[in-house]
Amino acid sequence: MAGAIKEQPLSPEQLKGASTNYLRCLNLPPSSQVLIITDKFPKNIGEAMQNDLSVREDITTSLKRQINREGHRVAMVSFDNNLSFDEFRAQTNQALKELDNKEGVEGIIDDTTTIVYLGEKWEKRFGMYQGAEDFGNENGRVVRLAGSLGFSTGDARVMSELTPEKMDRINEENKKFDEFFEKKPLGKFEITTRGEDGQERILNISYNTKEAPFEPDTGQFVAEHNNMLTEHVKYINIPGGETFAAPYPFQETNGEFAAEGMLVTVKNGLVESIVELEEGARNNKDPMQKDLIKLVEQGKKIPVAELGLGYYALIGIKTYSDSSILSREKGGPHIGFAHTYTTTEKKAIEQVLEDQGLDFGHTDFVMDNPVMIWSNVDGNNKEQFYPPTN
Repeated sequence: MAGAIKEQPLSPEQLKGASTNYLRCLNLPPSSQVLIITDKFPKNIGEAMQNDLSVREDITTSLKRQINREGHRVAMVSFDNNLSFDEFRAQTNQALKELDNKEGVEGIIDDTTTIVYLGEKWEKRFGMYQGAEDFGNENGRVVRLAGSLGFSTGDARVMSELTPEKMDRINEENKKFDEFFEKKPLGKFEITTRGEDGQERILNISYNTKEAPFEPDTGQFVAEHNNMLTEHVKYINIPGGETFAAPYPFQETNGEFAAEGMLVTVKNGLVESIVELEEGARNNKDPMQKDLIKLVEQGKKIPVAELGLGYYALIGIKTYSDSSILSREKGGPHIGFAHTYTTTEKKAIEQVLEDQGLDFGHTDFVMDNPVMIWSNVDGNNKEQFYPPTN
């Protein structure tokens, strides 16, 4: 029976390091104001969730203290999952307006507004993003939003390892992949995975960077990585450390792959089945992954919408059994499902979901022991892409 390994508690040094590294990733300009949003949960929750909420509280308290110490304006609000989309939107917008009120404040000339969200991956959270877009639109600014969805004890361990030296390594790996895709803007990947049963499976994916470019998400607000969530909202994930693109054409994705103890079968870009390779594997998935499995079991056709390339395994950063999918996916190659952002086929993919009446966001599964072989569009000139050979 599969079961999550109980990880060791965080040490005070790890918590301090996680908070310090998180603040470094925000890269706050001299004139900044920061809104930290956290979540509230009922009292009757499990031990693991209590630990995660405690860690979020510790991180946000430390972040607020450090941000204040650096001379920035900072405010904190907490939401719960009872809010509707419109309530998330209105309350986020109101909190930003209150933070932006400069009455009696001297010396602020050109504010940069940053939102930090350390909370669960609630579907209605998109109201927060729209509230940020409303605020940015009203004020003619770009709001920077750092999302730490499902931030957990394991994520804090990862953050404690994201030192400046490791972040430099992430940027180096990202540069190598950028150079690869500049030289080879279209091609195919044959991805071999090996699950718990030792059997190898193959998934074939085509890509075209002119139609579906690879986008970096290195986990830092830097000018050259400009991932726009909406017209006025620039978004990064923290922890970060990947590049990602949508398959193109997505209908050419075929085969099967092992991922996190599950076997996923894909035909013409749509998931046909997700079954356990290891008994009990589905029990250890995060809520969005479980929802995806249920939808596929109900016969829904879910598009393969992302090929992600995480950097952590390449630079010696470990992910943990109690890490969220946000951290785990940075460990190596992973596949994302449902909504997508980086392709000219976005409308076609979303139409597949709409035709089935699905309002499902996006989730990922990390591949088990992947080996990726590149070839040109004709299937020739093969070479190993991942793990890198040099």
